[in-house]
Amino acid sequence: MPPANPGRSYLIVRVGAVLCGLPVDRIGKVVRALPVHAVPGSAAVLLGLSQLGGEPIGVLDLGRLLELGVTGTAEHGVTIVTRIGPPERTETVGLAADEALQIACFQLEEEARVGQSAVCAERAIGNRVVKLVDLTWFGNDAR
Repeated sequence: MPPANPGRSYLIVRVGAVLCGLPVDRIGKVVRALPVHAVPGSAAVLLGLSQLGGEPIGVLDLGRLLELGVTGTAEHGVTIVTRIGPPERTETVGLAADEALQIACFQLEEEARVGQSAVCAERAIGNRVVKLVDLTWFGNDAR
């Protein structure tokens, strides 16, 4: 008998009133909100540039990146340092969110994507809906 599929672990974060699940295997670390320096003329999704361990890192607003219709507060609480993009060309970025809440495990079957976005599924935790994010979707020319 094949082993049972244990599912995939996600870091549950809050952006405004929306809960999102980011795959734990793509996350490098979660830190207090990094200070950012705005980049004039950049897209609204890019909050700015910061430094982490002496290296520059772009910090993106997770709510805007996912086109949730919400953004975090002006003072984001956390920055999630993660890799986005397909496996053959990932990029390390910071994702700004209001808070990191917990780790949860979800089983994912092959299913249709939720709209034309990086949200690959929705699951429940208690009475709240969590939007599970496929971070490989970003930078994928096939979408």
